[in-house]
Amino acid sequence: MDTTSAASAFQNSLSQGLFIALLGVLAGSWSLYLAHVLTGKESYHRWARRVLWFAVVFNAAALAYRWVAAGHAPWANQYESATMVAFGVLVIFTYFEREARLPLLALLVLPAAMVAIAAANLLPEQYKMMEPLVPALQSYWLKIHVTCMLTSYGAFASTFALSLLYLIRVGAWTRRTTWVALGISSPLAGWFFGYVHQSVRSDFWNWLMTSLHLTELAAGDTAKAYAVCAAGGLAVGMLLAAALQALPAKLMESVPSAEVLDELNYRSVAIGFPLLTLGIILGAVWGHVAWGRYWGWDPKETWAFISWLVFAFFLHMRVFGGWSGRKIAWVGLIGAGSIVFTYWGVNFLLSGLHAYAKP
Repeated sequence: MDTTSAASAFQNSLSQGLFIALLGVLAGSWSLYLAHVLTGKESYHRWARRVLWFAVVFNAAALAYRWVAAGHAPWANQYESATMVAFGVLVIFTYFEREARLPLLALLVLPAAMVAIAAANLLPEQYKMMEPLVPALQSYWLKIHVTCMLTSYGAFASTFALSLLYLIRVGAWTRRTTWVALGISSPLAGWFFGYVHQSVRSDFWNWLMTSLHLTELAAGDTAKAYAVCAAGGLAVGMLLAAALQALPAKLMESVPSAEVLDELNYRSVAIGFPLLTLGIILGAVWGHVAWGRYWGWDPKETWAFISWLVFAFFLHMRVFGGWSGRKIAWVGLIGAGSIVFTYWGVNFLLSGLHAYAKP
């Protein structure tokens, strides 16, 4: 390995190490929030907020290092954009934490940032490397368009958490709902994990298949290998559901009134929707500059528009249609699900000009 390659490998390792360390910091903040909710001690809340602010600064510093090391804005591939999504989640949540002081919200929102970082680090190595920008991304539009889109995703993480809290608060989301939701989503997540790693034959995939004595199966019948991954995801999901059921009922004592949650949910969409709208408009302009057309119904464009329609419906019905409460909360969850597919599903499952997740 020459000097340049060695330096690049070191920079990649250091960058990934910083985000893994950030995961630990966030876990610490989440644990302090949990301790506060369970004990009511204000000292835990103060330290949780301090660690959270440190996490925001740490995330910004890790992004800045990657920017300098890579020589371009650090959200040009799936790994980098996921770390930016986590930053958006943290920035938007600190706003809500400061305005409304909802420690229980942290128990749902901070895991969104943690999952984004963890999922990024679980990607095959090919997706995590600092690489020169593809021609379409060599533009100042990268900084403004992608920043708007990814920050809006951070706001919609709060929408998801607030919608879920509202439904729990009014009894519309029951324990059975949790089992059903995780029973459906967890095997899909396991299948998707297998698909991503198998598609590039990552070192982790080869190790996993060898460890499970499924090497021949993975090479000859990937559908069965995917089924194994889905089963693993289901097992994890069921363990998580059981852990959630074991949480003390005292947690619900800190849930605000339904009216407060409904108002905060509206405010989260009021923050995310303009950012999403601006991001789509800027993307259309960038598309004209890069590809000679403003809109081409590329899969990413289509799903971003679908997500925009869902949240436009949310705001329209909330402001003009008289909707509130349960109906709006369910729309918020649907919108959050659409955002997840727009960000993760489209990048890996659908081909198009925006499939920047591909190495």
